[in-house]
Amino acid sequence: MSERKRVLVTGAAGYIGSGVCRRLLSAGFDVIGIDSLIYGATGLLPLLVTPRFRFVQLDIREYSRLQEQLNQIRPFAVVHLAAIVGDPACKKMPEVARQTNLAATKALFSAATENDSSRFIFA
Repeated sequence: MSERKRVLVTGAAGYIGSGVCRRLLSAGFDVIGIDSLIYGATGLLPLLVTPRFRFVQLDIREYSRLQEQLNQIRPFAVVHLAAIVGDPACKKMPEVARQTNLAATKALFSAATENDSSRFIFA
C-alpha cells in the first residue's frame, strides 16, 4: 500500500462507512477500514477481496491499539465515522456513547495529528 494515498476509515462496516470505503477505492486510494463490528460486517464483505483494502477489527475506545494502528498505517487522511448514533442508542448506553463519541474521537484526532495525517474528516 502506498503511504501517500493511504486513508483510514473508522466505522468502515457501517452503511455510510462502507460506501465511503468503496468511493475512496474507486478514486484510487488505499483504504484501511477499522470497525468494532458491533452492528455486523455485511457492508464490508464485497471489499474484503479488494487488494487495496485492509480491515482491522478494533474498537476505537482501545486507545493503545488505535495508536499502534495509526503508527503502523501512517495515513494521509482519516475519515472518522465510528460512533454510537441516534438518541435511542445513546440513551441505552450513555457511557459507551460518551467514550466512543467524545473521548475516542479526541484520542483519534490526537493520534492522527501525531502521525502527520494531513486531513481529518469528522462526520
